[in-house]
Amino acid sequence: MQTYFAPGKILLAGEYTVLLGMEALAVPVKQGQWLEFFAFSTPSNQPRILYFKAIDSEGGCWIENKFDLDSQTWENPISDELESFNKVISMVPWDFWGDQTSYRLETRLEFGRETGLGSSSTFIALMSECFRLDPQKLQEEIFKGSGYDVAVACLGKPLTFWRNEQGAHFRSWDLQPRLTEDWRVVFLGEKVDSRKSASAIIDGLETMLSEPFYKQQFERVLHIVRDADNTQSNEAALEMYQLLLAQLLEMNTPYKQFNLTPVKQGLCKWLGAWGGDMLLVNNTLFEKELNFFSDFESVRWNELVKYE
Repeated sequence: MQTYFAPGKILLAGEYTVLLGMEALAVPVKQGQWLEFFAFSTPSNQPRILYFKAIDSEGGCWIENKFDLDSQTWENPISDELESFNKVISMVPWDFWGDQTSYRLETRLEFGRETGLGSSSTFIALMSECFRLDPQKLQEEIFKGSGYDVAVACLGKPLTFWRNEQGAHFRSWDLQPRLTEDWRVVFLGEKVDSRKSASAIIDGLETMLSEPFYKQQFERVLHIVRDADNTQSNEAALEMYQLLLAQLLEMNTPYKQFNLTPVKQGLCKWLGAWGGDMLLVNNTLFEKELNFFSDFESVRWNELVKYE
């Protein structure tokens, strides 16, 4: 049996603008998704079968089906959830499958599917490792998007990520835990499809970033976040990035969305797609708005994020 693991992710800064080639700053989390894959002999008079089962963080089975490798057919109709795996199978080289051999593949999530921590990106990372496929090409074929989340899932390190005509690029990023000691991640319990969210505003982004002034402002702010050596500079730059996006694209910050009052040295920023998934909040704002945040699950950043 072969066992694989891919960590989930958090996009700290660069949401939406990463789709237009700008840098994004992302980190892995300690929880992720597991994959177990094993082969077993099949009698010559029996078809070769690939059994697939997906388990959620509560131990429940949310996908289960089996694929006849010889007739290239599924036993049961393909559900929307299974369609992604079906596309993966279509990309696996035929010589991967052994003669008179069947297979069982089971995935298991450690975080909830609705958290926004990367059920799709960890799936792509695991499939690419198991079937020896290019993870970025697999991501582009199945889910589109920039691919930053797949890069994090494959490497398991904080990354600076960008994409251009030559493809995806990334380098390690040293985010110091001392800068994030007072941060919390708040899970809003409302999953936002980042691909649909991005496509809805991509025209506005292209118009905005065609102006050199705006592009330079975003680059400057992102570089401050990337290179900050103190918490105050880091948090101020994160707030500025969010404010620039909100003003130029007429999108709601979490302050406006939830009627929260900004406070001096407070931090409240969307993580990933705007409108749901997660918020990044520091203790200054969290304690002031405790009545609001107590309705949601929250985890301290340094307990959630994987630095090693």
